[in-house]
Amino acid sequence: MQVVFVDSNSSDSTVNRIKEFINNNRDVNVKLIIENQRRGKSAALNAALKECDGEVIIISDADCFWPSEILYKTLPYMADSQVGAISGPKKLLNIKESQVIKNVNKRRSVTGILNIK
Repeated sequence: MQVVFVDSNSSDSTVNRIKEFINNNRDVNVKLIIENQRRGKSAALNAALKECDGEVIIISDADCFWPSEILYKTLPYMADSQVGAISGPKKLLNIKESQVIKNVNKRRSVTGILNIK
């Protein structure tokens, strides 16, 4: 197993928490990529994917919450050569602070479409 973290110039304690995780889990293959500027999720994913060498790649986000048994339930499906990806429903928990919603609203305000509240 390999874990790759990408920190896109966060202003909170993310990097320190990741370093603490690395120090407490020396038996896990962990890589930390620190970006000096925010280049967006696509750039962060591309940086992380360059470091991945496993057969199965699992992508998550800092504000993503998974049930504890999700990997045990989904990984068996990846043994099927016809399955290329698995996804599930996405539900925003922090809708008023979500950067996703802020970005959507910014695009909508430019085009005159009603914003999400």
